[in-house]
Amino acid sequence: MYHRALEYDERNPDLHFNLGVVLMDQGRNNEALEQFNKALDIEPDHEKALELSAMVMQDSGTPNQKHLARLRLERIVDRGKETERVYINLGLVAVENRNFQSAEKMKNPSSREALYNLALLLSEQLREAEAITFLDQLLKNYPGHINGLLLLADVNVNYLKNLDTAEECYMKVLQLDASNQKAHHNLCVVYFERQDYESAERCFVNILSMHPDNLHPASSGCGKEHPEARSEQRVWTSGWPSVC
Repeated sequence: MYHRALEYDERNPDLHFNLGVVLMDQGRNNEALEQFNKALDIEPDHEKALELSAMVMQDSGTPNQKHLARLRLERIVDRGKETERVYINLGLVAVENRNFQSAEKMKNPSSREALYNLALLLSEQLREAEAITFLDQLLKNYPGHINGLLLLADVNVNYLKNLDTAEECYMKVLQLDASNQKAHHNLCVVYFERQDYESAERCFVNILSMHPDNLHPASSGCGKEHPEARSEQRVWTSGWPSVC
């Protein structure tokens, strides 16, 4: 239908965009990108074409296309036409490209994905104080966000050295998911850091009784990662237990 319509109106950017959407739904992403690009050749600020073409390019895995994907998403933001989905996609681009400057262009993100991803980016850049700001906002609106609680606990152990707050976070996670291996393991580490070695030993023995096949955190990645998490798991790197 769109092919025929383009025969009569090939300079219509919406027709090219709509054809691109159809091709994208069929998994023909390269052809879809061609149509999105044609729409942008005609109308460079076509917001939907900018956004969907960026999504296709980000999935391509090519560094040059990932860079162009970021520029297209930032173009939407710079024009004041951003949406929540644009913020999320820009955050995901920044996570994969480790481009922290572009992530910080997200102004007042409101979705849990955007808040978590931005906090994660800042934490990975060792800007924990700023990460906490977004984690507090995330957990105020979504108190049951497991990865937000785990990240906040991680920051409290490794940066703030606030073991009490970290323990509270891990306990909240276990209330939500009693089998969460990462929370169990890191709670043991909290006891160890307090030099409460008896509690730490009981805690680690309890983990081994629950997960006898996981004799070392490195073998399990400290449990399955929640779908929203995008960071690499930390594991023991020496003889001393550490937060994973």
